[in-house]
Amino acid sequence: MKIRTIPEKYWKNCGEIIPMGFEKCWEAALENIKDEIGKDAFDCFLSEVSFEERRGMLILHAREIFQKDWIEKNLISGGLLTDILHNLSGKNFNIKVKMSPRYSDALPSDSISREISISKKRNQRDVSQKSPAVLADGSILNPLYSFERFVVGPSNNYAVAAAKAVTKISNSPYNPLFIYGGVGLGKTHLMQAIGHKIIEENPGTTVLYIFAEQFTNEFIAALANGKMDDFHKKYRDVEVLLIDDIQFLAKKDRSQEEFFHTFNVLYQSGKQIVISADSPPKELNDIEDRLRSRFSSGLSVDIKPPKYEMRVAILQRKAESADLDIPKQCLEFIAHQIHSNIRELEGALMKVAALAKFQQKSITLEFTREALRDFLPTVENRHIAIPEIQKAVAAYFRIPVSDLKGPKRSSNITLPRQIAIYLCRELTGHSLPVIGGEFGNRDHTTILYSCRKISQLVEDDRRIRSAISEIRSALSS
Repeated sequence: MKIRTIPEKYWKNCGEIIPMGFEKCWEAALENIKDEIGKDAFDCFLSEVSFEERRGMLILHAREIFQKDWIEKNLISGGLLTDILHNLSGKNFNIKVKMSPRYSDALPSDSISREISISKKRNQRDVSQKSPAVLADGSILNPLYSFERFVVGPSNNYAVAAAKAVTKISNSPYNPLFIYGGVGLGKTHLMQAIGHKIIEENPGTTVLYIFAEQFTNEFIAALANGKMDDFHKKYRDVEVLLIDDIQFLAKKDRSQEEFFHTFNVLYQSGKQIVISADSPPKELNDIEDRLRSRFSSGLSVDIKPPKYEMRVAILQRKAESADLDIPKQCLEFIAHQIHSNIRELEGALMKVAALAKFQQKSITLEFTREALRDFLPTVENRHIAIPEIQKAVAAYFRIPVSDLKGPKRSSNITLPRQIAIYLCRELTGHSLPVIGGEFGNRDHTTILYSCRKISQLVEDDRRIRSAISEIRSALSS
């Protein structure tokens, strides 16, 4: 492979803490990768990928899951990227790929962070007409993470209402506001939306948005370098502190103690604090009781996995914002298959769109199935049939398949039938009338009622969740 070269003044400094040096090295590497894999693949899988170089470790930040998977498989596992960088700089780099939930990270001062936005270089349209929301430390918020772009539904409406309430910083009724929920459900989006709104409506307000990991890293660096005064000034001289993924402080006693004092200073000064985590305060393991007590002293709100209708709405919003022309039946199929994580939901959509562009094909239901074959869990990887689901449910509940299709309405038959209908809706692309036809010609309103009932029970009843999980496992084996 022919490697493009760059001037010695650039590559000699690669790996050292000289921003322009490594930026030029990385840009040259991108040009070599484009030569090697072709422009179409480059556009699909490396658009908007950013990098961070820390003392010989190259960390790539992918915005979509399918990009991360492709980079790991095609650039890292075979050593292509390592070889290119070595030929350019004479240095060997360890390379990792991470998901990047933010538009701009506020990184520790001893690292280099340069976002190479390929789409910007092509003068693509700006996703936001507003000026960037600049934080107290000079970083900026993701312009996509606003209240206007947040899809509201039954699974998150309470959290959204509370988030909007705390933007009225002069008389916020909730302090601290604690937002919790599973991975990829929109906590980071909501946290940054709060920051956007406060800065928009209260220009000059000092807002700091960080991840708990950054707090810990900067605390350690400040201790080591004797710069605790600067550290305290950064974190305590703000009017609003938004701290994401607080569970990262688990088992970090010194960091917890420092955050405890930071929390107290801000709270006693009447400053707004917003915290996010993957669990409610009382379930944060290895976090000190005094911290959990303070987290619980304000308002705690949760974000639940979105239901089917909301998943479709999220996909429609994503498709519109990205100017994608995708048939609704394809969006519905994706919504059926991915039901717990918005990040994966949107990642699946973008993978379908990217592959269609790369292969120059129209997006159909069959194309969508094939594009997501390696993306979806095992049970979704094949075209599962309704009779298979009926058989698995009947076996689990130890009842005849004929009872699922028949007229019996006793509770020991009705619940399994509703679960079977729900799974058919989740795991196949069939319409309500088609599913109804497989269950004794029941009408579509009955099928819809069953789906909605089980969807609610999945949220509220641990036994139902367990049963469905075991049935899914049986279907994938």
